Amino acid sequence: MIDWKQFNYKDEVCLTDVDGDVIYGRVECVTDSNERSDLEKQEIGIGIVVNDGRHIEFYESEIKSIVKLNVSQPRDLVIA
Repeated sequence: MIDWKQFNYKDEVCLTDVDGDVIYGRVECVTDSNERSDLEKQEIGIGIVVNDGRHIEFYESEIKSIVKLNVSQPRDLVIA
């Protein structure tokens, strides 16, 4: 289970999805399941912005791991 309270707007993160893809980006939002429409999965999700400006959203069930990065170690925010 992910501790969503640790992620804030503009935090740099490294996310690994369940397919093994690694994504570096900045947190744009964390959306609680009760904030979702009836047409969406009723799960917590996180929106991440990568360096080319794309917004990518992941549901909790799609995330294998996510860690907040040390901001003193800047990285290219791309899909690896």
